[in-house]
Amino acid sequence: MFTLITLFLVCFVVFSYVIVTEPIHPDADIIFLVDTSAGVSSEQFDLQKQFVRRMARYFLISPLGPRAAFATYGSSAYTVIGFSGYSSDAESSLKINTARFLGGTRRIDQALDHAAGMFQKTGRVGLRIVILLTAGNYYTGPGASSVSSAMMPLRTLDAHLYVIGIGSQFTPLMFKQMVRGPKDIFQVPSFNELTSWQSLIARQLRLTTNACKYSSRWATPLYGPYKYVRL
Repeated sequence: MFTLITLFLVCFVVFSYVIVTEPIHPDADIIFLVDTSAGVSSEQFDLQKQFVRRMARYFLISPLGPRAAFATYGSSAYTVIGFSGYSSDAESSLKINTARFLGGTRRIDQALDHAAGMFQKTGRVGLRIVILLTAGNYYTGPGASSVSSAMMPLRTLDAHLYVIGIGSQFTPLMFKQMVRGPKDIFQVPSFNELTSWQSLIARQLRLTTNACKYSSRWATPLYGPYKYVRL
């Protein structure tokens, strides 16, 4: 009986490990862009930070493997952790926890331009991924860049953008021209549900990103008619 129980526990631990990791290409550089605009509360900011920490663990992020960077944005954008700004998971988690809230207008164009600058400073050529979390739509008011202009630097770098829209103020169609295919847009009903669906999001990101490793087409959607992933 003891042997059976031990075997069960071992299998459970192994199975748990398998389902909570989604290894990504070792040469990948991933930037998380977290929404800290005026419509986001401090609690919602904390839930986004928790999501980023767990996604980094899903992807087995490390300084020697796939690397991650973390930036916040509101009326401007700010680097919290650069690609070489941590030496362990514990250190990166600590820095994420102390990230500052920016507030102001939701300037996604500023966030995308900031991400392109972060990639340009790395000196590493590999798979470039941006994961944009947003609680609303693209700001098109005074001073804002058009979507096509905002995306141009990332497209020049052949970066792959994923959009995770959170809440009822997010409209997926407004982000259609920013991504390569419909499976690159996720619609999560609320911040509280980020945790519940992070494994599904991580798995989908890994699958589409691995496919993207061998395809850099921007002109046409990779997945046919747009059907967004609604969580």
